[in-house]
Amino acid sequence: DMNDDGEIDIFDIVRIVNAMNDDDKRGTMNSESANMFLAPDQISIDSDGTLTALQFELTGNYLEDVNLETNLPGMQVAWKVDGDVLTAIVFSADNQLIEAGKTSMIDIQGGDELRWVDAFASNLHAERVKVNTLYTTPTGIPDFATLLSLDVFPNPSGGQFTSRVEVPVNSDITFRLYDLSGRQVAIQQLEVSTGIEDVSWSLDLNPGMYVLRMVAMPQGQTEQAVTREIRVIIN
Repeated sequence: DMNDDGEIDIFDIVRIVNAMNDDDKRGTMNSESANMFLAPDQISIDSDGTLTALQFELTGNYLEDVNLETNLPGMQVAWKVDGDVLTAIVFSADNQLIEAGKTSMIDIQGGDELRWVDAFASNLHAERVKVNTLYTTPTGIPDFATLLSLDVFPNPSGGQFTSRVEVPVNSDITFRLYDLSGRQVAIQQLEVSTGIEDVSWSLDLNPGMYVLRMVAMPQGQTEQAVTREIRVIIN
């Protein structure tokens, strides 16, 4: 346990390899959040090129039959099954960096209906990096309509509320707020990166019920536009 956190994980592996190479990494490293995509037979990753190890957990059926093979040159994958959770680590003997961009990371054999439990990464300085866990269809394309979500809080409100949207890919979003007569009373348009985005509203409206309509589309794919609606109560 190299960092005295009571657990043996990828951060200990990165620190051990650094120590073996007499490379004492100090300071901080600016790493962006990564995205990992789970398909029935594959896991892919989209990262910024600063990551050197990953750790993730899966649940599902027939975990004991799962076999994982890494597609990243020079990297290794090891895993164990404990009850209904499979824990895996991806690492290298020399802390090489995972190439920036989206790439196929692991081929999956066996198992059924696999689902994410958790995932995180380490950069070269053994710092924790957030990983967004997403799903793709068997063709490798994010299932946009299924994975898109919209929420509003607080609801009811006095006119100040937040709309939270989660998208599986970078998307163009248009929000329109309507009263029950169909009159548009507010609009916001924005570009949203993969993951969760909070949008703030501060409106002076008459008390009553309104409808917030969101039209979302993956950037450059207007034919995949998806609409979501949610009722907003102003008191």
